[in-house]
Amino acid sequence: MRIMLIGSVVYSYAALKELLPYKDKIVGALGLDEKYSKEVSDYYPIHIFAKENSITSFAFKNINDNVEIIKSLKPDLIFVIGLSQVVSKEILSLPKFGCVGFHPTPLPKMRGRAPIPWMIILGIKKSAATLFYLDEGVDSGDIIDQENYDIGENDYAIDVYNKVLMALEKLIRKNVPLLLGNKAPRIQQDHSRATYLSKRTISDGLIDWGATAENIYKLVRAVSKPYPGAYTYYEGVKFIIWRAELIETQKYIGLPGQIVDVIGGNILVATGKGILGIKEFEFSEERKKKLRISHKFGLDFEEEIFFLKKKLLELESKKGGLK
Repeated sequence: MRIMLIGSVVYSYAALKELLPYKDKIVGALGLDEKYSKEVSDYYPIHIFAKENSITSFAFKNINDNVEIIKSLKPDLIFVIGLSQVVSKEILSLPKFGCVGFHPTPLPKMRGRAPIPWMIILGIKKSAATLFYLDEGVDSGDIIDQENYDIGENDYAIDVYNKVLMALEKLIRKNVPLLLGNKAPRIQQDHSRATYLSKRTISDGLIDWGATAENIYKLVRAVSKPYPGAYTYYEGVKFIIWRAELIETQKYIGLPGQIVDVIGGNILVATGKGILGIKEFEFSEERKKKLRISHKFGLDFEEEIFFLKKKLLELESKKGGLK
């Protein structure tokens, strides 16, 4: 059987690595070109790894513009692992044994985008990764196999990511021999039980300090590395929080977003309910601001309006002086 892999992230690399024992059957690997990887948080150039292992490889911008290349390699089975682009019907129809995809949730539950951040935000404790056949729907094809994993109450995105990675490796090792022998299961999903996760963007990481410390802590964990991070503003400069903790105390009273104390480098901040401790952070600019007790995180809209009015008056003044 002639197999191919298409992908763009670390999951794709892990899958290709697990396929190396079958290298004589791999006819090609297509990876996202680095030039178009800016918005891919966990990007990995699998085409370079493939080339290093003497596997025919190509880089692409949009996978659906590469139909002729895929046709020329005549794959019987295509693995599409770690690709956010929707694969066209034409590509799906090329391999006679189908296209195999991967999703970090127990399908049909939580189909769609950003599954790891959403699972942490939703407080999911038990989950499973799914290997399945791709169809024209969204994560709706027949299931091949699933591998369970747990999400700890203090797990960050990278912790869950690594658990999903291990689950993927197990699924590939277990099921590739079955797929190559055309003996893999095909279990139809119960579409009536399907739920869908919406797309998340960088701006969804903006912290609402009026929320509870628990919910802010979930957000910090959910969008931490390899994702862009939860963020706020301090004196007009973007402030990204990578690590935090819940502080069990009733010692402090403060407004949401107000720094109430700094203990051993741990910044304690009041929220809508409870205290959040900030452990690891960074400013988006090299010009760092000094954090001060009683000062607040977030944007002061009255101050921002005043600042904008002042700038507008300055511009109008300069414009008048040029006449």
